[in-house]
Amino acid sequence: MPPSSLLLSVFVTDGLSTTEIHEHGERHAPRQGEPPKAYGVIAAQAVLHQKLRIDRDDNPPLHANVIGWPNEKSERKSIAQHLAAAASLHIRP
Repeated sequence: MPPSSLLLSVFVTDGLSTTEIHEHGERHAPRQGEPPKAYGVIAAQAVLHQKLRIDRDDNPPLHANVIGWPNEKSERKSIAQHLAAAASLHIRP
C-alpha cells in the first residue's frame, strides 16, 4: 500500500547484481541505522499494467516514486494486492 502521500518510494535496480542491490540499500535505504533485511522485486511492466506511473527523480540515486494511485482506498488495496502477487521477496542471507 502506498503511504498517505500516495508516493510509493522505490529504487530502480534493473541491471544491478544482488550484491549491488544490497550495497545500494545499505547506502540509501537504511531504517533506524540498520541495513535492509530484504527487498522486493517487481517488473516495471506490472506497475504500468495497473495504470500507475514510475516517476524517477534519482534523489537519492536510482530513486523513483510509484504515482497515479486512485483516491479510493479499496481501489488502492486491490492494486496493491495485484502488485504483491507479481513481486518476489529476496531475504538477505
